[in-house]
Amino acid sequence: MPNWKTDGCYCELLMSSSPSATTEWHFFQVQSRVADTSAKIKLKSHPCSFRVLVGAQQSKGETRMASTNTLIKNLLNVKNTVVESAKNYTDGRGVKHLRVKARPDKKHQYRCPFCGKKYPKDGRSSKDVRVWRGLDFGSVLVEIESETQRIKCPKHGSIVADVPWAYPGSHFTKDFDLTVGWLAVYLPRNAVAEYMRIDWKTVGRCISRTLNEIEPERAVRLNNLVYIGIDETSYKKGHKYITVIVNHETNTVVWAAEGHGKSVLEKFYRSLTKEQLESIKVVTGDGAKWITECVNEFTPGCERCIDPFHVVEWAMDALDEVRRGVWRDAYNKAQELKNSTPKRRGRPKADDLQAQAAKEARNKADQLKKSVYLTNAYRVLLTRARQGFIIYIPEGVTDDATRLPAFYDETFNYLKEIGIQEI
Repeated sequence: MPNWKTDGCYCELLMSSSPSATTEWHFFQVQSRVADTSAKIKLKSHPCSFRVLVGAQQSKGETRMASTNTLIKNLLNVKNTVVESAKNYTDGRGVKHLRVKARPDKKHQYRCPFCGKKYPKDGRSSKDVRVWRGLDFGSVLVEIESETQRIKCPKHGSIVADVPWAYPGSHFTKDFDLTVGWLAVYLPRNAVAEYMRIDWKTVGRCISRTLNEIEPERAVRLNNLVYIGIDETSYKKGHKYITVIVNHETNTVVWAAEGHGKSVLEKFYRSLTKEQLESIKVVTGDGAKWITECVNEFTPGCERCIDPFHVVEWAMDALDEVRRGVWRDAYNKAQELKNSTPKRRGRPKADDLQAQAAKEARNKADQLKKSVYLTNAYRVLLTRARQGFIIYIPEGVTDDATRLPAFYDETFNYLKEIGIQEI
């Protein structure tokens, strides 16, 4: 093996086969880290594979430059692993890949991924080549390729031997799974899937594998709860429900369980200690009776708050009921006047007061029936009122058919009754 030394630097050329007849000369510029000098080294290259290692004389406190395999091992952040080779290739979609061929070192070969003990190989199965996806190097997809062997574990049966860089059953490295799990805490699931270039369902599997490592003590979430929110939501086209508890101070989910109702919410309260129950001061949620019953039973001293959406919905339902009642009265009156007015041929005369009264009653009933859009307008106003808006209700007048007192005055009185302060 040729070895050239130049002013404190050295360069080694490692060849895998003898040089071919077709050769080219290349100059490599080597800069010394010891002295401020440089030298040119003339190397003869050939089509066979080779690698060049360039380093400086080691001084006190310095380390020598690592080989390519050691550098890849450090970049992948894998331990107890031997890197054998690496190659680049581009797939049919034009995406660049770095395929690293590796294997566990002798000390960590043929170990059970669950109990960690070393067991003999399963003679009935042969070796299988598998590929694990690692964290990307920029736009380059990184993959680790290795041969796997099945072992015979007395407790877990015939199982694939553990590899130091991945969790059992995973097709990704540990760092990849941990990164996906951490991103899922702060980003939506579809955003994590797009950023990491994986499937939407794969995000959930990565979270399941890293959950115990990212948060080994999940009961810590239930400490120091003061303001909590309770709600249920449906998934899978509304056929299944899940109950969710959030901490309003940290804006994070602290508890979740399948199903909804009092029996499910009781599981949350029974998992809390006496000190944790006493620390809860405010509970928000919709108007479900089972939420109120659990709050009164387990935390009777806290405030029970209804979310603005349901408050507005109840107010609008009551308002619409008032509107329908006023319309029914006006419609019945119009029908009575219609029935009491004798029918005559032709149009009613201008001085026929009874016919005019029946017509006005009918028009008033029609206007009340079509005034449902006013209810929707106040629904928007009430929803925005929780953000600091002022609700303005004009005083009803009999001269204007669009501002009838029966509708506007009743709305004003109802809003005052439910606690909205007049200014």
